[in-house]
Amino acid sequence: MKVTDITFSINRYDCDGDMMQEGVFLHFGDCAVVKVSDSVLEFFNFVSRIKAIERELEDCFTIMEVKE
Repeated sequence: MKVTDITFSINRYDCDGDMMQEGVFLHFGDCAVVKVSDSVLEFFNFVSRIKAIERELEDCFTIMEVKE
């Protein structure tokens, strides 16, 4: 899997099926697993922040293209 192949999971469990950690986790291919929130509701706030970052990047690249 590539790092851009992002999947998710809810909570982390051990090999016996016992929950080890609550939260929403993003899996970036085989490279990393990152906890991004403690709950699904918090995850939606996380997504809103990522969308704001996306808009900032779009503005930045638009400005850079105009300067060239």
